[in-house]
Amino acid sequence: MSCLDDLANTSEVNVEDFSCDLDLSKAELPIVLLLTLVLNILSVIILYKLRHAFQSTDTMMVATLITNDAVTSLIFIVMWLAGWASCGCIMVVDIFFCSAFGWLGTAMVMWSAWIVTIMSASRYLALARPFFYRNHVKTFQLKVAMAITLFITFLQFTGPFYGTAVQYEYYSENKVCAYDFAPGHGEASHRYILLVITIEGFSLIGMVLFFNISIVIKLRRVNVVRPEPTHTRTDTSNIQTKRTAFANVTKVVSAVYCICYAPFLIRLLYDVIDNTPHQNDPRHSITMTLLFMSPLLNPMVYVACNRRYREYIVQTFKKLCKGKETLVSDSSGLGTQTTRA
Repeated sequence: MSCLDDLANTSEVNVEDFSCDLDLSKAELPIVLLLTLVLNILSVIILYKLRHAFQSTDTMMVATLITNDAVTSLIFIVMWLAGWASCGCIMVVDIFFCSAFGWLGTAMVMWSAWIVTIMSASRYLALARPFFYRNHVKTFQLKVAMAITLFITFLQFTGPFYGTAVQYEYYSENKVCAYDFAPGHGEASHRYILLVITIEGFSLIGMVLFFNISIVIKLRRVNVVRPEPTHTRTDTSNIQTKRTAFANVTKVVSAVYCICYAPFLIRLLYDVIDNTPHQNDPRHSITMTLLFMSPLLNPMVYVACNRRYREYIVQTFKKLCKGKETLVSDSSGLGTQTTRA
C-alpha cells in the first residue's frame, strides 16, 4: 500500500481511480482482448497447417494481420494484468512502463489499418492488373511495404516522448495505457497531430473502399465472361479459385475494418473540431470498443469466408471426438479384461 499512500499525498492524482477490485462490468476491453488473443492464436495454427493451400503472398499478408492482432491483444492484456495486480500504481509511478507499452499497443492497433489497405491493394492489382501483379508484386515487395508502414506508424506516435503531444494516458477503468486522443488536453501541436492521424485514417478507408468496390466489379465481370473450364486449364483454374477465395476474405475483412474504424475516426474528427479536452462521454468508450472489435472479428471472417478453414476445423473436431471415443472404448475393454482376470 506504499504506492497508494504516496498517491494519496499527491493532489494531481485521483486515488479513487486506483482500485484493486476486478470489476469487469466497468471495463469493456479485457474480455474482448482475451477472446481476440485466443481466436487469433487458433487462426495462426490453422493458417500454418493450411499454408500450402494458399499462395505465398496471400499467406504472408493474412499471417501478418493475425500475428499483429494477437501481439496487440497480448500487449494490452499484459498492461491490464500489471495494472490490476498493482492497483494501477505501476502505470503511474513507472512512466516508462506506461509509455512503452502504450506506444507499442497504440501503434500496432493503428498499423492493422495499413495491413488491410495493403491486402486490398494487392488483391486489386491481382484481379485488375494481373500482368503487372505477376511481374512486379512479390512477397519481398509486400514485406517492404509493411515494414515501411510499420515504421511510419511507430514514428507517428512518438510525439509524447518529445513533448509535441500529451504523455500516454492511463485509462483507470480498463487499467491500460494508450495514446491520449483528447485534442483539448494538450497544446496545439497535440491537436494538429490528431488531425493528421484523422486525415490519414479517412484516406486509408477511402482507398480500401475503392479497391474493394473495384474487386467486386471485376469479379462480377469475370463471372459473366468466364468460359467453361477444360482439362488443359486445370492449373489456371485452381490459381484463379485461390485468388477469388482470398479476394472474398479481403472484402469482408475490409468491410469489418471500415465498420470498426470509421466511427472512431468520425468521433476523433468531431473532437478535433470541438477541441474536446476529455474522453469521458459514452461515444468515446463505444467507438474505442468498436476499434478493438476488428481483430476479434477477423478470425471469424476467415472461418466464414474460407471453405478450407471450415473443413479443417470440422475435421479437427471429428478427430477429437473419435479420439475420445477410442479412449473410452480402450478403457472399457481394459476394465473388462481386469474383471475377467
